[in-house]
Amino acid sequence: GTLNLETDQDFSSGDYQCFELEISGLRGGHSGADIHMELGNSLVLMGRVLGDILQDRDNRLISVYGGDKHNAIPREAFAQLYTKDLPSVSKKVNQWQKVFIQELGEGDAKLTLGVSEQVPTPNVKPLSSHCQTSILRFLLSCPHGIYGWSRSIPGLVSTSTNLAAVKIESNRFIALTSQRSDQESQRDMIAEKTAAIMNACGFTTEFTREYPGWTPNPQSSLLQSCLSVYEKVCKSKAEIQSIHAGLECGVIGDKIPGIEMISFGPDIEAPHTPAERVRIESVNSVWKFLISLLEHL
Repeated sequence: GTLNLETDQDFSSGDYQCFELEISGLRGGHSGADIHMELGNSLVLMGRVLGDILQDRDNRLISVYGGDKHNAIPREAFAQLYTKDLPSVSKKVNQWQKVFIQELGEGDAKLTLGVSEQVPTPNVKPLSSHCQTSILRFLLSCPHGIYGWSRSIPGLVSTSTNLAAVKIESNRFIALTSQRSDQESQRDMIAEKTAAIMNACGFTTEFTREYPGWTPNPQSSLLQSCLSVYEKVCKSKAEIQSIHAGLECGVIGDKIPGIEMISFGPDIEAPHTPAERVRIESVNSVWKFLISLLEHL
């Protein structure tokens, strides 16, 4: 979504101080595979903090940005503002940090909220009241998280949406979201709902690409072959899982209807975060399984 921006041309810096609000230390993660963990989203949290700070008309928003990729839960967010009472703002921010840590628990215990005084860029003015309100309403209302659970596989997320990134570029506020579902009708529904909220906040919206869903088939003969080969090679029974994530199988299956597909790989931790890593010993196991499976087929 995109919002054309205007600044307050009548604004005079006068008694104002410029400061930056930073939210960091969140765990982040894969916007699909980790969405069920209900980890903190820095942009969602930023909306709540700004909603409090901007109730005071002596506080004015200059810019806000955070997040990056559509398939990652944003870990950090930043906002620049003007204020006439920095100590009062800092007190509110400290209170919000305590609230968020209590809400999010151990998964995001490293969360930090910080306020630092900045030297304002010469002649930089805050956003107009109208634009400030539009951005704030968007951050407070844009859906994020689980929207529906699978009716056939207990514990599997079926549909979700991710508030992924926001930035200001060329006098435009740009917001990126992504929607997932194993049912295309549900994916389209939550995408349209998100677009409707953006439009209500004054944004124009654009759908950039689609990722076909892949509905699990527990009765697949290919799956049965994999289970048999895995037990022979690894000397243990395989654990079958369906994950809420985009896979190349969805793209292939969309082009070849009815094809049997399987996806497997080594053990990966913390995908789509700076802490992402793979268990080296699992790579060798997967390789042996792949070779044996091909021979069996």
